[in-house]
Amino acid sequence: MKYLPHLALLCVSTALAGGHSATDSAVFYRCQAGHTATLRYSGSGASDPHTGANATLRHGTQTLRLKEVNSGRGPVFMTRSGGSLWRWYAGGSLGRLTRQNPGQAEQVILEDCHAAG
Repeated sequence: MKYLPHLALLCVSTALAGGHSATDSAVFYRCQAGHTATLRYSGSGASDPHTGANATLRHGTQTLRLKEVNSGRGPVFMTRSGGSLWRWYAGGSLGRLTRQNPGQAEQVILEDCHAAG
């Protein structure tokens, strides 16, 4: 597997739903169309898939397919998981990817981006 050279070192502190905060530091890969990324849940910033891409994220045995939806506030990626519809917002200078659900805000980190197959 050939890893993409687009790396960014990121260490941020983000307020989470419920008034908690977390700090995390990791190396991230940016994903392009037709690529796969390992999904790791976190309370900090996240790397986003390449704008305009339909990406596939895998977290353990769970696979999430992201499809970008046009919106006035930047790229929005839609997924369905367990019958629930999730909206993932990718944007900001740190390239955060946030899963929004009523009463809940979760962010993820994408790692190990590589060509699918």
